[in-house]
Amino acid sequence: GLAVTAAGGRDSGPMTRMKKARGTEEDRALIESFLEMMSAERGAAQNTLDAYRRDLLDLAEECGRRGSSLASAGRGMIGASMQHSPDVATFIEYRGINNFSPDDVYISDSLLAGGVNYQISKTYSASFVPTYDLKEQDFRLFTLNIQREMPDFTLFGTFGYDAVQNQYFGGLNISIGGQGPSSMPFSTQAINR
Repeated sequence: GLAVTAAGGRDSGPMTRMKKARGTEEDRALIESFLEMMSAERGAAQNTLDAYRRDLLDLAEECGRRGSSLASAGRGMIGASMQHSPDVATFIEYRGINNFSPDDVYISDSLLAGGVNYQISKTYSASFVPTYDLKEQDFRLFTLNIQREMPDFTLFGTFGYDAVQNQYFGGLNISIGGQGPSSMPFSTQAINR
């Protein structure tokens, strides 16, 4: 367990109690690995790291209550975002696929994507999303998205680098009616290096 020192109710002196570890040991190791990457690669502030740690430990604890763990979840994703100002938001998303079979054709993935979304003007927004592979301990994907909102349509551009395939990609989507990329009638055109 983890020793925690806290001020005790009406007692004037500190008291020490044991607090049950949140999540499995493997989950805590995955979380710490991600936080180390955020600190070293992204220069995240200590308050940001602390907030991510709390949120990810909450998730690991909830998985534990449901008889699972972050590392053993079959398939799913969960994410959170924080609006820092009217123009800036950050987000984080965990995506996991566990095939529970080493012979499966599809690999098991444990990915963490985090990024920033910036409203450049009333019509333009941009986001940068690095995706980190928690199992391989390396970045898998970098994506830059640029969106232009118009009264009658939305133009959405995606550009990035896929480290697994070692190729650059890009594409444009148009959504008639200005509803964003989720209802696009035109498909993305990939531009590979």
